[in-house]
Amino acid sequence: MAGAATDCEDVYRVDFSYSFLKGIDSRRPPSSIVIPPKDLDAMAAMERQYWEIKSKNYGVVIFFKKGKFYELYDQDAAMAHREFGLKLVFDTTNRGKMRLAGVPEQTFSEWARLFVFRGYKVGRVEQMKDDEEPSKSARPKVMQRELVEILTPGTLTDPVMISGYGAIFILSLYPISVGRVDAMAVDLSRRVVYHCPCGLQSDGDTSVREENVFSEVSSLLQQLQPREIIFPSDAFDAHVNDANRSFNQRLLKWVEGEGFLVELIRPSDSSFHERPSEEKNAEQAKHFMAQYLRSLKLESAEAILSGAQHYNFHRTGQKVACRFTPLHEKRLSDSSVLSHERREDVGLVLDSTTVSNLELVTNLRDGSERGSLFNLINHCCTNGGRRLFRSWVLRPSASSRVINARQDAVRFIIENRLDEFWGKLEELPESVSSTPNLSLRSSVDIPTQGSTDTERPRLSGLKRGRPTNAFEARFASLLNVDFERNLSRLADLKESSTQVAFVDPLVQYKKHLQLILSTVEAFQEMLDWSRCARRNSAPPLLQELWGNIDAIAPALDSIESCFDHKVAQTTGIIVPSHGTSPAYDEASKRLETIESKLNEALDELREVFSAEPPSLLPILGVIASLLRYQWGQHQGNVHLDSWSGRARRLVLDILWQPWSPWPKNIRGLR
Repeated sequence: MAGAATDCEDVYRVDFSYSFLKGIDSRRPPSSIVIPPKDLDAMAAMERQYWEIKSKNYGVVIFFKKGKFYELYDQDAAMAHREFGLKLVFDTTNRGKMRLAGVPEQTFSEWARLFVFRGYKVGRVEQMKDDEEPSKSARPKVMQRELVEILTPGTLTDPVMISGYGAIFILSLYPISVGRVDAMAVDLSRRVVYHCPCGLQSDGDTSVREENVFSEVSSLLQQLQPREIIFPSDAFDAHVNDANRSFNQRLLKWVEGEGFLVELIRPSDSSFHERPSEEKNAEQAKHFMAQYLRSLKLESAEAILSGAQHYNFHRTGQKVACRFTPLHEKRLSDSSVLSHERREDVGLVLDSTTVSNLELVTNLRDGSERGSLFNLINHCCTNGGRRLFRSWVLRPSASSRVINARQDAVRFIIENRLDEFWGKLEELPESVSSTPNLSLRSSVDIPTQGSTDTERPRLSGLKRGRPTNAFEARFASLLNVDFERNLSRLADLKESSTQVAFVDPLVQYKKHLQLILSTVEAFQEMLDWSRCARRNSAPPLLQELWGNIDAIAPALDSIESCFDHKVAQTTGIIVPSHGTSPAYDEASKRLETIESKLNEALDELREVFSAEPPSLLPILGVIASLLRYQWGQHQGNVHLDSWSGRARRLVLDILWQPWSPWPKNIRGLR
């Protein structure tokens, strides 16, 4: 019967199960719905619990925790069946008449990634357990559940769910007045925040032509490629004056015409558009973004909004004062090329039309990077390098000093044949390419100035493997780790050290441990690469870059001295080195003392019974009666009595110590 029902086309209707869903557009669902009280009263207990959460987040695919599974109900289940092939069933035991699909709890991250990749928002509802176990008579009819997180295409931070080098921006557009738009872009995966207003001249003049404002918005979209765009829904309300409302409508159509989906969100401050223009400030996009993050259960991410950098790469038609304002001002030497580039080099101004027609980052056929200038000249091997190089293509340098410094660096690399060492494809033996800890000079010859092909040593007597990039074979961790994203995750862990693991705490621990180990290993490989490739005669730009890399050496040595890196990789446990953690050293010493006393008790048993005793010793009943006065009975049944002597007293002493985590009322030990 269920199989026949799933073959029916009506099963995908929004109102297939509930009449109150009639008229809802499944292609653009509302953010929330109102369910009549009579329909709520007619629902089963768990069915009502689900709809009370779903009604407030109707545009979110709800993964509802039940036991060891996450279940999807009704329209979410039908969509999962249609797009991902999940089995669709009808079960009315305690779910009313809802359609049902489900996935195991261990696979939530993978399924959530697939849904988000398709453009859906994913909400996770977890079972919340009380600290105190209620009595049988006081237990509720349905277990308490709460919506703990909402994943969206623009707010992903988990490295497991992220693929590719591209930035993951969420953009809030907030029209202030005609010809003036406030905007804020946030990339939570890298903790990057940009304040990027459109339509405001550098001198504060707001008399900007509408087409220029739309051109700046197009440039901003082209450069950031946001995964999500939010727009205030009250910008079209009746209380907004006709001129502003008309401009807001044209702006929305313009953004959608660029191929981006826009989500309309109701701002908390609905009276903003009613204020006079002189009372409106340029902080509204920030408040709008903060409100949206709170709705996604991302209150902790609000703190980074206050450190927004000023972004002006999209500004055209005027002189840009500086590239951006750093979060923390730091005075650098005037001889620093990197400092000059950050502070003085405003770059060439390329509007969106020029970038599109020249196919600098995307082609005109299908909008992909294939065949574009960036795709043809991009040979970066790290995600951070690819993102930086893309920004250079969109905003080429306009400073002769920066251009000359880059040319000198490239010329030095070519003359010293460092490009062959970094990127040339070579056939390496399998034993070399598969051994990550092999020294650099043993896996590939480092060309030096004046060397020739005949001077290169050849590896013989080893099995030949498929063509492998020598640089990638030696520095695999360096290339696979995205430093910006990893460091951002570590900062999140430091700020929220009391994270809750809803599935398995051990899985979360291993995940965080792998993040730490991979980041430390990548930094070590980057430092090794800098020391191997460095030349004293290098131009200033390369020397400065190598110096910045070498600056991490003291911090890296301090981290590696805290624990044994190899042991942590092998066992999955971080064991602090002696002297790095006094609390751990004290606990280890106490544990050794306890083990020593227990071993002494075990040796006494061996002397009494002249054998290697197992965990339970079979003793005749007569002998047991003789030991009754010296030993205490721990537990027993018809067939077996368990006795304990000195070991029992030692255990009780341990349990009653002030530092013991066990409760004092241990059952069976009185």
